[in-house]
Amino acid sequence: ASVLASLAASTGSSLVGHISAGTGAVATTVQAELRTSKKVSQFGTVQQAFDHCIANNFDLEVDQLYALTAAINIDRLVDGAAYDNYFRVFTNNGGGFVVNSAIAMFSSSIAFTTFPISQLVFFDGLTFIGNSGASYVLNDGRFLRSRFDKCNFDKILCCNSAIYTQSIYITNCNIRRIVGTFWTSTAQCYDFKFIGNIVEAVSGDLLRLSHPIGCAIIGNLLEGVSGTAVVYNGASGFRISGNYFESNGLDIDGTGVVQANGVSIEGNYFSHSAGASNPLTYSVVWGNGDPTGCTSTGNYHNARMHNFPVA
Repeated sequence: ASVLASLAASTGSSLVGHISAGTGAVATTVQAELRTSKKVSQFGTVQQAFDHCIANNFDLEVDQLYALTAAINIDRLVDGAAYDNYFRVFTNNGGGFVVNSAIAMFSSSIAFTTFPISQLVFFDGLTFIGNSGASYVLNDGRFLRSRFDKCNFDKILCCNSAIYTQSIYITNCNIRRIVGTFWTSTAQCYDFKFIGNIVEAVSGDLLRLSHPIGCAIIGNLLEGVSGTAVVYNGASGFRISGNYFESNGLDIDGTGVVQANGVSIEGNYFSHSAGASNPLTYSVVWGNGDPTGCTSTGNYHNARMHNFPVA
């Protein structure tokens, strides 16, 4: 009976041995083996799960959909020596987060002024479900050097940053039923990459980038955006390549007041439902002033390709 009681205790798994199959495997315990991976369900709250994994350098598995009523803080100090590797937040079974109010899912408790404060977060395969234009995944521009891969965004915006953003990569994601602007950078935007995503049914604009610097929009499906798919104001090295644009209000708008330098629009497919029958339908509207070092090559369109407004 005492043995059974010991095994039934919270420390019972430490009394059971475990060894992996294969030459050179080292004996350990069931407890040690289970503790090599962390799941949100193993903790009392979602915040406790994040805090523990960040403090102990674990990745975190999100093992179901969790409803959030307040932002989860991810405190990984920018340029802090303890945070030089990615913190991966992932799922193996469709896990993610849901909000039903006007909040951001992720923030940071580190003091925030005019610079990003938390770094190297990797959201991998998660589902984010929001409240039709009132909720965001990220709180302002608090995150640096972070990425989303194979994530699902449903009725939720990603970020509205009033400070500069840098090294944000959004790749291979599914983005749909968005109300508002999915990503907004109202200050300079460095090294923003939007690659290989499927975007459909957006009520508003998709991307609004203020002076993209070393940024790229590559290989995406961009369809059914009621506003404009890509809006930029000035640029210093901005590549828009290999995208499929269909039935958007406007595809690319660079009519901001800042001069654009080094914008490359290449190998895109542009299709408008009105086609050439509408004389106001253009695929690309260039900026006021004198765009410099800009190119357009190898694109297809079924309407009018370029519009150069008078400054």
